[in-house]
Amino acid sequence: MEDRCGYIYSDNYRQFMILEQEKRRAYYDEWVQNGVYDKEVAELKYFGPGKVAKKMSELLSNKDAKILDVGVGTGLVGKEVMDRSPPQLTLNKINDPAPGSSTIEEMAEKFDYVYRDNFKQYMNLELEKRQAFYDDWVQKGDYDKDVLEQEYFGPRLVAKKMNEVLNNKDAKILDVGAGTGLVGEELVNKYGFKNLTGVDPSRPSLDIARSKGVYKELIESFVGPQPLPPEDNSFDAAISSGAFLPAHCDGSSLKDVVRLVKPGGLILIAVRRFFMDEVVEGFYFKEAVESLVTSKTCSLEVDYVSEYAQGQDGAILILTVL
Repeated sequence: MEDRCGYIYSDNYRQFMILEQEKRRAYYDEWVQNGVYDKEVAELKYFGPGKVAKKMSELLSNKDAKILDVGVGTGLVGKEVMDRSPPQLTLNKINDPAPGSSTIEEMAEKFDYVYRDNFKQYMNLELEKRQAFYDDWVQKGDYDKDVLEQEYFGPRLVAKKMNEVLNNKDAKILDVGAGTGLVGEELVNKYGFKNLTGVDPSRPSLDIARSKGVYKELIESFVGPQPLPPEDNSFDAAISSGAFLPAHCDGSSLKDVVRLVKPGGLILIAVRRFFMDEVVEGFYFKEAVESLVTSKTCSLEVDYVSEYAQGQDGAILILTVL
């Protein structure tokens, strides 16, 4: 039974229904005893436990309430319920996280800290400490798992859009903020693109990206304000997901990416919609996009998408270099 989840939960569930009760139970027992159940349901993007636990947290304020978990299984819902009350971050922890220290290890809400309401605290960190934050996160082996559990669909959405607008599978594409290679995996393994270069300042992230075998070249570097090593017009297209946000890539980064893409080439950037609707002090991304359009350096289309990350809407910018 190669497609276990499909067999039980999708179109083939009627075949499972006709099994005797003992055989149905034995099916689950074997699945779990093989040690692959939690891994497989996570890989198939099964977010039911996280969503129902989140809703329970919103509706039930009494954290001492006695709750019955029906069909508890391996405890996926229970883990989510318990994780809804993480330790609070304090300013003294955030303002002085030394690489490899317990300070970073205690940051239970990494995703929110970098990407959501707390991002201004992250912006105040020195450059080296911001990089150390990612290095530590990745070296612990948690990064890909954490972003999957936080329903971060940006890489999938922007890669799908690139496949829709770019027919040439041999096009030379720059993945900006490649990280651990989430976008690269989608482009190569799902859509058949063949010529990817990734750039990211985190060496541990690039080590993981390299192990996935989807990039022809990887560059360890920040993007902006200093120019990247490649010459002007080196790429047919560029792509990015989750990299253009405060204290990461900004307006100066975007200008250098435009320099690297040939006239007529495409630049696809997936961001939270918030960053297109609001001007964030010190970020200068929205202003840079508007400047590129008004100066007729690029044309712009924007696709708004739902469920970009953590249930929040996103935007995919489609810039064409003129």
